[in-house]
Amino acid sequence: MKKIIGVKFQTNLLIACQILDGLLTFIGISRYGLDIEGNPIIVSLIQNFTVIGGLVLAKTLGIIIVYTTYLLHPIAYNQIRFSFIISNLLYITLAIIPWCYVLFLSQV
Repeated sequence: MKKIIGVKFQTNLLIACQILDGLLTFIGISRYGLDIEGNPIIVSLIQNFTVIGGLVLAKTLGIIIVYTTYLLHPIAYNQIRFSFIISNLLYITLAIIPWCYVLFLSQV
């Protein structure tokens, strides 16, 4: 039971990171323009589908991938749990914290 909770927690955290990153990206682009976004895939989606359309498409696809991977956890529990832990750490340190710094602490 403890292993399942571990994967569920990591899955929910990764989905929350997707949603929070989408919200912070929207605020950042609304405030500073598209040049503030560092991901060329997101920039391309936004250029083709508008800010909201591009972000919703990207984040929905990300959530679908996370949830589909979660459904596979009985097959490869340790590998999925480890990859979700690493993904969460990377997401928080490379996306969430930088956006929070730019939006709330810096004077860009």
